[in-house]
Amino acid sequence: MDVNEEKRRLRRRIRTELRALPPSAFLSAGQAVLPHLVPLLDDAAVSSGPRLTVAYFASLPTEISTVPLDLLLLERGVRRLLPRVVGMDLAFHVVDPELRLTQLARDRLGIPTPDAESTEVPLTEADLILAPGLAFDDGGVRLGQGGGFYDRTLQRLRTGAEAPQVIGLCLDLQRLQGIPSTALDQRVNGVCSPDRGVELVRPA
Repeated sequence: MDVNEEKRRLRRRIRTELRALPPSAFLSAGQAVLPHLVPLLDDAAVSSGPRLTVAYFASLPTEISTVPLDLLLLERGVRRLLPRVVGMDLAFHVVDPELRLTQLARDRLGIPTPDAESTEVPLTEADLILAPGLAFDDGGVRLGQGGGFYDRTLQRLRTGAEAPQVIGLCLDLQRLQGIPSTALDQRVNGVCSPDRGVELVRPA
């Protein structure tokens, strides 16, 4: 079996497990990771400019909820960056500081998204990146949804100056011992989940 077929089978398995969970499980998980994320935010703030900038994501129904995270970032006055899908790429835009994640307009996929007129900034301006994924392994390998959006984004980010730290956010069931990968798969620097907390891995 080739790597791509292994990935497809693993995606099907993880999606089946996630769909079997009640919606409340994703919100509870999003709340449970906050104590683990606060030290990361504090560390990033030490080396940030005048205002901490965090890139994150608007969660899908079967992803760990980022609504609690969004409220935490708002309370701390963090400059928030969310992605817009532009063709086959992701463009990160500043979220209006007056709006919560749940108040943003939704794109064609139903994902809360910053307005097209909002300010687009290079991802290099982020002090910390919190990334989604279907699964992550102990070596930092990330299994995405299959579109390659984050792999392309992170690959471009890492071709220039020192890149921000990338931490994957997920439920504990999405943390695996090993995930099949290729040279095109971009690893994360660490993974955060409710029970296991934040575990850093070898540099991506």
